Amino acid sequence: MSAIERVAPAPLSKREVDWIEGLAKRYARSPLCPSWAKNKPDKAAIVLFTAHSLGIDVTNVAALENFHEIDGKLSPSAHLYAGLAHAGGHEMELREYGPEQAVVEFRRHGSERWQRITFTIDMARQAGLLDEWVEHKVPDGSWPDGNTKYRIEKFVLGSATKPPAWVDKEIEEGHIKRRDNWHRYPADMLLARAAKRAAKFVAPDAVLGLTVALGDEGAEDEGLPSTAPLRSQQPAPRLPRDEADDDIEDAELVEDEPSEPNRPNPHAKAVHIAAHEAGLSDEALDAILHDHTGGVSARGVTRDNVRGILAAIQATKAKA
Repeated sequence: MSAIERVAPAPLSKREVDWIEGLAKRYARSPLCPSWAKNKPDKAAIVLFTAHSLGIDVTNVAALENFHEIDGKLSPSAHLYAGLAHAGGHEMELREYGPEQAVVEFRRHGSERWQRITFTIDMARQAGLLDEWVEHKVPDGSWPDGNTKYRIEKFVLGSATKPPAWVDKEIEEGHIKRRDNWHRYPADMLLARAAKRAAKFVAPDAVLGLTVALGDEGAEDEGLPSTAPLRSQQPAPRLPRDEADDDIEDAELVEDEPSEPNRPNPHAKAVHIAAHEAGLSDEALDAILHDHTGGVSARGVTRDNVRGILAAIQATKAKA
C-alpha cells in the first residue's frame, strides 16, 4: 500500500480559535445541541476544531449531529465517513441491505477496480454488538482521600461461564443493558458498519483526520443520521490575518456564489467574529439577527444584509 499523503492545514489564528470556542459555548447552551455536548462546550469545541480542519461548515449545528458519544468516546457517524469519501472523489454503491447483511462496493477516484465490503449479523454477534449484560459496582481499594474506589464488573448474559451471585438480583430489578439500535434497526446498523469500513479501508486518506483526531478505531456506530454530511468541495474559508483585522466589514465581504446546501457561509462567520469581539451576549446578537434576517440564525446572513448587521453590532458595542 502506498504511503498516505496529507496536506497539513494552515494553523488557526487566535481570532479563529476564539470564534470556534465561542460557537462551541453557544451550541452547548442550545436546545438543538446533541445530548453529549449539552452544557459541555469543551467537548463541542473538540468536534468543531476537527470539523473545521476537514472543511466542514461549523456554523451549522448539524456539524455536531454527525458525531455520537459511545461508551464515553466520540465517534463520527458512518454518514459523515461516506460523505467525506464522496467529497474526495471516491464512489460508494449499496449492493445489499437487510437484517442479515449489508454489502457496499467502493471505488477509489481514478481507479477502475471496485472493492466489496460486507458486514453480516454474525460478524456483529461475534464482535459482541448484540450482547445483553448486567453490571455491578465492586469495591476496589481506596482513593488517596480515603473514599472507596470502585470498579465495574460486567457479566454478559448467555456466556458459558457461571454467573456471579449478584447477577440474578440485577436481572430481577430489570438492569439488563444492550445496544438498542442493533436490536431495533439491524439493517441500518449493518449498513453503517459496512459503509464506515469501506471508507476507512479503501479511502483512508479521505477520513484520516477523523480516526487520528478522535481515535475512532472500531468504536460502536450509532447508525446513519438524517443529517447530510457537511463536506464542502472547497477548502474552508480563511479569516484575514490578525494584522489586517482593522476593518472586518470590508475584509469579510465576498461575492455570493451559487448556493450549495452545506457550503460554509463567510458572511455568517464575519458576524459571529464581530459579535464576539464586541462582547455581545447571545440575546443581543439574536435580536440584531432577527431585525435584519427575520430569524435568530446567522445562516440567514447574506452579502445584501451583512453590512447592516455589522453596523448594528458596532452600534450596540458603542452604547455599552
